[in-house]
Amino acid sequence: MATADEMSQFFQMMLNGGELNGVRIFDPATIRRATAASDRMWFDATMVVPMQYSAGLMLGASPVGLWGPYTESAYGHVGFINIFCWADPARNISVSLQITGKALVGPHLLPLARLLFTIGRRCRMESDDNPVDSHLSGILPLQKMLRRFLINS
Repeated sequence: MATADEMSQFFQMMLNGGELNGVRIFDPATIRRATAASDRMWFDATMVVPMQYSAGLMLGASPVGLWGPYTESAYGHVGFINIFCWADPARNISVSLQITGKALVGPHLLPLARLLFTIGRRCRMESDDNPVDSHLSGILPLQKMLRRFLINS
C-alpha cells in the first residue's frame, strides 16, 4: 500500500530516468525497459478497453488512452477500484489519483473521465504539433484537427 504522494514520487522517479531528489534508484536502462511496449494493442477483457502493456505497466494511447487524450508516451498502472497512477513524459507530469470507496461502475465514471481529459488538456505536451502515427500522410490533417479538439478544447 502506498499514499497518493508516494505513488506520485515513484512515477516522478521513473519520469526522471530512475532518479528522485538527487538519488539514483534505478539505472536509466531499467526505466527504458520497464516502459517499452511488450506487445501490440489488444482488447483487454478485464479492463474492457483496448490496452497496450509494457513489462508491468499500462501504456497510453492515441487519440484517447487510459490516461486521457493523446497519452501515447504515458505509462502507469491502475489499482483496485478507481486508483490511477501514471507518468507522461510528453507533458512532464506524474499523477496519482486514489479515490477508493467508489464502486467500480457508477455515476462517478463520467466526472472521472472528465478529470482525466482536463489533466490532458491543461498539462500541455512539449511538442503539440507532432502528429502521432504519421506514416499515413493523408490522415495528418485529420489527426491534427482531432488533437487540437481533444487537447485544446
